[in-house]
Amino acid sequence: MKRCTPSTYHPLRRSEAWRAALFAFLCLSLERPATAEPDDHRATNADAPRGAARKSEKAGRLEGADEQPDARPPAYFFRVGFETTARDFTDTDSAPGAARTYHAFPVPGFVLSAEVYPLLHGLLGLDGSFAQSVGATSTTSDRASVGTTYLRAEGALKARIPFSSKASAPWLALFAGYGYTGYTFGAVPPDREIPSARYNALRLGADARVRVNRFHFTGAAEYDHLLTIGDQGTALPASPVVSTVPIAVRAQTPGYGLTARLGAGFELVRWLLVRVDGRLTWVTYDYVRTPSAKATDQYVTASLSLEALF
Repeated sequence: MKRCTPSTYHPLRRSEAWRAALFAFLCLSLERPATAEPDDHRATNADAPRGAARKSEKAGRLEGADEQPDARPPAYFFRVGFETTARDFTDTDSAPGAARTYHAFPVPGFVLSAEVYPLLHGLLGLDGSFAQSVGATSTTSDRASVGTTYLRAEGALKARIPFSSKASAPWLALFAGYGYTGYTFGAVPPDREIPSARYNALRLGADARVRVNRFHFTGAAEYDHLLTIGDQGTALPASPVVSTVPIAVRAQTPGYGLTARLGAGFELVRWLLVRVDGRLTWVTYDYVRTPSAKATDQYVTASLSLEALF
């Protein structure tokens, strides 16, 4: 048996050691994470913003997933406020002579209104308003004081047309409805013509609303077709030869009128505005009497109010 000498043993150990070192190096190489070479830093830095942008975009989508954008303008409007009115009434005969007139200012009062669009995704709705004077009086030709009440009630069916799908979109609405205007007096002397008003009218018109940042602007125009007009006291016939019995002072129907409204509001918070509004109503009609006569009745109203919208 050949004996192992140092000259044959050591070369064998060296070969096995090299193989073990090579195997360990390969294992470590496979387990190490890949790193970019110094020459690749530009590519790595260029890819970083893209990855960050994708992460940011994804995070943004996740954060905004629960937000529901307002696709339509508000559908509910409620207003309460104070107003004051000036009235100018003129009764003019076709025969020569001075016109009979009545002037009143101020006529203080309050106003309530609601406008809702619950149908057809906010496109069809109703509006209504009520206004009444408080503490108004008038003075007769003989300097007597008479209690005076000015009352206005209106309602209409409305179709709204928004001009975009944003919550702040401007819109136009067409409406048709009913309106009552009453201007009445307390105890007055008998057999006297009085400038009272009791108008029942058909209303046809359009209104619009525009929002600019925190400001809201409104406007409306309507035609008022007076269906009935209440009597205005009693008076003696023009010719006492015909009769000496007082007769009712009656208007000939229909009468005709126009109403215009303008308003501006400032947004205190997202759902609450302070508003200033102006309103002008002009009415005319003929009397049933001889000689013929025509009446002109005008109302100018200014109001300050708060409006809640949802």
